[in-house]
Amino acid sequence: KEWGNMSSELVSIVGGLGYFPSGGELNRLGHGSLVVSIGKYHGGIFAVRERLEGEGKIKTSGQELEDIVGGYGNED
Repeated sequence: KEWGNMSSELVSIVGGLGYFPSGGELNRLGHGSLVVSIGKYHGGIFAVRERLEGEGKIKTSGQELEDIVGGYGNED
């Protein structure tokens, strides 16, 4: 229910997986209560992802691509 608790748990999951999972995947991983909280109190999975990206707690797809591409050609 609380943003801080929910976001901390989700950031930990994202860090472990290396990507932002869907609600269905979170359910399959045993985080059904997290999915309910996201939907009921925080505007849904897409809204939560956008907020976490805006807060800098997770990387956007564009940032991940920049990290990958930015590593090429810099081997001085």
